[in-house]
Amino acid sequence: MISGDLEDYWRRKKLLQTPTEIVEVLKVLIYHNEVHDPHVYDGLTRQMVSIEVFRKKHVLLFISGLDSIRDEVRLLQSIYEGLQEDPREVKGYRKEDFRILWVPVVDEWNLLHRAEYDNLKLEMPWYVTEYFYPLAGIRLIREDLNYKNKPIIPVLNPQGRVVNYNAMHMIFVWGIDAFPFRPSDDDVLTQKWNWFWAEMKKVNPKLQDLVSATLLVSILFLATLYPLKLECK
Repeated sequence: MISGDLEDYWRRKKLLQTPTEIVEVLKVLIYHNEVHDPHVYDGLTRQMVSIEVFRKKHVLLFISGLDSIRDEVRLLQSIYEGLQEDPREVKGYRKEDFRILWVPVVDEWNLLHRAEYDNLKLEMPWYVTEYFYPLAGIRLIREDLNYKNKPIIPVLNPQGRVVNYNAMHMIFVWGIDAFPFRPSDDDVLTQKWNWFWAEMKKVNPKLQDLVSATLLVSILFLATLYPLKLECK
């Protein structure tokens, strides 16, 4: 790195590690300094809108490449729909205060990549980064957000602080019941599931022998489609 690049890197890193506002963090991760008024694509209205739509919002950052992400897109579609449904407030968090933003990581924006991007974008009713240059904060995305060329969903609060470095697994297992997508929400749901499973084994002690590992995975998957409201005793 030359001196100017190194200074810019450390400036961005400091802002990411000691954030105060979500919009400034998004700018640091995505845009180069010459972009003074960044806009993102709104998949619902299919219009470009100011990045200010994220101010004072919680953001699920969907960071990925372009290849083989349609399963993740379908998963996020269920979350997007769940954010529109009742109850509107859960655990003191309002669903209307949550946004989803796709940040595609592409080394070179050639015509093939642009075409694939455009096709994927049509499947997304949420916000999409439309910036056909190398991401200004790609090193931070790899170092601080631990992006390893596989899709991740970090969750950032309105101050720009990372509250979950990757909510992908908990969203896959629990769906919208994982809201507001903190690691502690995953822990609580896991405890409820473990309690439910223990109660089922009390009813039928041979249940564990009868249920294969494959079927258990199927049950968990079905639970994300038809979530059960389980109560711990």
